[in-house]
Amino acid sequence: MRSRGMFLGLALALCVAAGTTAADQVITMELEPPFIAGGEKRPSETYTIWVGDSRLREDRKDRSVIVDKSASKMYVITHPDKTYHALDLPIDFESMVPPELLPQWKTVLKARKTDVTVQPGGSETLGEYSVKKYDAVITDAMGATINMTMWNTVDLDLDLDSYKQLMLEITALQPGSDDWIRRLFALDGYPVRLVRTFDTPQGKLISTEQLISVQEKSAPDGMWKPAADYTAVEFNLLTAPPD
Repeated sequence: MRSRGMFLGLALALCVAAGTTAADQVITMELEPPFIAGGEKRPSETYTIWVGDSRLREDRKDRSVIVDKSASKMYVITHPDKTYHALDLPIDFESMVPPELLPQWKTVLKARKTDVTVQPGGSETLGEYSVKKYDAVITDAMGATINMTMWNTVDLDLDLDSYKQLMLEITALQPGSDDWIRRLFALDGYPVRLVRTFDTPQGKLISTEQLISVQEKSAPDGMWKPAADYTAVEFNLLTAPPD
């Protein structure tokens, strides 16, 4: 059950970018939390991603992730308990696994193998953007499937190459995700709208994300490290990998 939750979480995580000096950017996204088709919807949430010079910060409701390639560090921050993991970049899970458990770990990786197929859906207009539509089907080794429709635009003033390289550092936290995410990131443009559906025993789970704005803005002081009153905790891959 946890593997399916992480799998869905990865697909929900495929979005956004932004900054730190006068040239930095912040993208604000609206997320409609997953709900069962025909059921009650939960209130929408917003989240942001800042992208600066070789640095990126994603801020969601209870968690932030900071990537600082200039310092070869990633911080995974949990706000409710004011703790964080400090990880070295690039992420190397094999170095975190005791040698005697490495064969078991490689078996886990194989079981998490995920594939994606993408079908172009043509060009259209979505709000103020000219977009290309893509329909993707993401399937893991256990047969769990997410259907994703993306509307990508190249009309935004974003350094997409830098954004994608920085975001790949975050998605590396979920073993087995690298290949299929790289294939999605190879598509032209940036998704200004995403709709995901995921079949569950309770019915079809639906989630939507929508671009609200892209702004040039200076990141606040202290943006690129955990707050001073937060406590570092040891990262244990085998017992508590970050979601």
